[in-house]
Amino acid sequence: MYSYSRDIIEEYSLAPGEYVVIPSTMKPYMSGDFVLTIFSKTDAQVTPQEGGHDHDHDHDHEEEEETRPVTPTVQPKPEEEVSPARAIFNRYRDQDDLLSALQLMKLLNDQLSAGSRSGFSYDNARSLIAMYDTKRIRMMAFSDFETLWKKVTEYKDLFKSLDKNYNGFLSDEEILMALGSVGWEVQQSLLRLLVSRYSGSSTTLESFIMIMLRMNKGSNVFTERSEDGSITMTWTDFSELMAM
Repeated sequence: MYSYSRDIIEEYSLAPGEYVVIPSTMKPYMSGDFVLTIFSKTDAQVTPQEGGHDHDHDHDHEEEEETRPVTPTVQPKPEEEVSPARAIFNRYRDQDDLLSALQLMKLLNDQLSAGSRSGFSYDNARSLIAMYDTKRIRMMAFSDFETLWKKVTEYKDLFKSLDKNYNGFLSDEEILMALGSVGWEVQQSLLRLLVSRYSGSSTTLESFIMIMLRMNKGSNVFTERSEDGSITMTWTDFSELMAM
């Protein structure tokens, strides 16, 4: 690819193998300095070919024996066992090994909502990042996703165990049973608020998971900061909880 542009950015999808990148100027017999930056989503090794010599202009020397570049020997890394959560995360992560709200929404809908009548919304994904983003970067790192995915899988199995007629919905009484099964005794008034906020007229798998994750986050905060069944919070602590 030749261009007079000072900066050139290209994106390629390449099969595994060895590739050679050769910078050049537009006009022949001109020298120039180049800065080559390569970003790869997978592990890649970039090796410069040092000590190149231009034989085309070496007319005053005797012909030298052709020297072929030596292909660097790369010791294969032992295959590391990748957890199911990591394998899923890798399919949707960006170049910085993070998930945006849009990527997280797609991941959840692809992995959980296939064939569902509804799905996780962009607002749901943003709420989950706010709840689990321990680094406060407004993105989701793998360590946070691993924690989230463990709970999501747990609540998905709980939903299926309570959906006796396989219609894809839970009643308010079934949600109460689910909350009680993990040790959360709630009043009907709170249940109505949760259903109104995350579910609406009927509680699907996605709505149920959002309710359980919100309750789990609140329960964790209370457990960490309570003493003798009571909790004292500073305004900063309270505002951070409200932002989740």
